[in-house]
Amino acid sequence: MEQELLQHNPQEPRQISGWLTFFLWVGVGLGAIVSCIRTLVEVSEFGFTLFSTIVYAGYLGSLLTVAILTIIAFYKRKPNAVALANVYILMHFVDAILTLVVAVMIDDESFIKDFARSIIWAITWFTYLQCSKQVKEVIPQENRTWKPTEIVLLMVFVVSMISYVVGLNMLQSNPFNTSLVSKDYLIKSTIEAMNEDLPKDMNGLLFYSVTNENHIITYNYKFPYNEISDIDMDFIKEYSVVYRQQLLQEFAQETDDELVNFYHLIFDNGYDLCHSFQDKNQTSLYNCIFTAEEYYKAETAGENFRCDPKVFETLVETKNNKLPVDYMGDATLRNIMLDINNNQVFYYVILPEMGGLEYLITDDYLNTYIKENWNSISDNIIALATIDKLDLYFIFNTNKGIRHASIHLPYSEYSTFED
Repeated sequence: MEQELLQHNPQEPRQISGWLTFFLWVGVGLGAIVSCIRTLVEVSEFGFTLFSTIVYAGYLGSLLTVAILTIIAFYKRKPNAVALANVYILMHFVDAILTLVVAVMIDDESFIKDFARSIIWAITWFTYLQCSKQVKEVIPQENRTWKPTEIVLLMVFVVSMISYVVGLNMLQSNPFNTSLVSKDYLIKSTIEAMNEDLPKDMNGLLFYSVTNENHIITYNYKFPYNEISDIDMDFIKEYSVVYRQQLLQEFAQETDDELVNFYHLIFDNGYDLCHSFQDKNQTSLYNCIFTAEEYYKAETAGENFRCDPKVFETLVETKNNKLPVDYMGDATLRNIMLDINNNQVFYYVILPEMGGLEYLITDDYLNTYIKENWNSISDNIIALATIDKLDLYFIFNTNKGIRHASIHLPYSEYSTFED
């Protein structure tokens, strides 16, 4: 009699307990919630775009729906309960396979652990559902069916996951695809990648960081051995004018697609670009700030980019205000003239008193002297002339004002001289 009381009454529904309870509430219910939270945290870092919203809505929506329907189906003894559970397990299996594909695509071995964990989880619980006596009693084999609901949900999940992998592949080929990840994330990740390669020595100037503050992307440089008191600020002010034009020329002729895409990204989204120069204590010396308008104007010019004529003229005027100065050894630089229309710059040089021996200073001698001493002769005016590909003329007069020699250096020649 006692044994009969302890036996299960086949007329009564079998209670869900033990491993089946664990599977439904931990493996399915809690597992789905954890998957959603992890996914949302990861996606929030990349930012939401229309594409990512659709993909993750399909992925998370189908996963959560199947999880909820599975729990309800088992407790209500619905004939498609096992089918729903199998769909949920199959979703994890598909997720594992695509995780492996992603690991290969981005060459990241850390994904292998996730792949192995998901595969083991899927195989373990699939085997349990097929072999469990309790499952067979709760949902008898002969009563089990598949409904269109689980098929549709599985297809939504698979399509979402495949779309994710396709999108990731597109992102690999074009890292600046703003339809896949947010613009803010692209800017942030690009800056982080740049900083990984810094600091970098640039001929005595240290490029040490890239920052993003107040919608200004700043490239930070410093003179590592100089304090502001050691630096000729007049020279710095003059050099900043030249540096600005040189950067605009770089913008105009840039061939690095990734860098061009980054410039487009920041300028199209209301950012400015700043090159900031500091002394060794990071005291500001000068800043070159570029707006979207300036960038696109230079880019449109391309190989035909030329310096702003007013900038060129102002620099020549500033230089002339400091003349005469010693030049080329014992000679004197008396004046500089600019003829932008005819693509020419003239340097007027007065030779020293030579007691009638000026004839020894031949054109060949002057040509050789200029080439061999180009590093000391080349100045900020010549730097701008190089950008505009202007011809240079060095006009040599005696100290009595008599024309002695004229040295013509076309751009094609002096551009090959070593600084």
